[in-house]
Amino acid sequence: MKREILLFILVICVLIFFKLSYNVEKQPDISFKKKLNLYEASKSDLIKIKGIGEKKANKIIELREKKLLNEKELKKILGNVLFSNISSQITVKEKH
Repeated sequence: MKREILLFILVICVLIFFKLSYNVEKQPDISFKKKLNLYEASKSDLIKIKGIGEKKANKIIELREKKLLNEKELKKILGNVLFSNISSQITVKEKH
């Protein structure tokens, strides 16, 4: 009897796991529909990016105002790992 109960619980757990993983995969990523241009982004937009807090946002804005913001400087601010993690969400193009 214990075996049947344990087997039943195991089957339920597996079904729940697959149901949850299926729902997660089907949900669209709504965090960024298009790349966020760091030359146009507000401070609050910058802080919404995972890994960018108030200090990093301020530094990005400071470099942007001095027209010194580029990929190389951004890597210095964020670090290579964070930069590569968010590079698909951002762009660094100055307005003309």
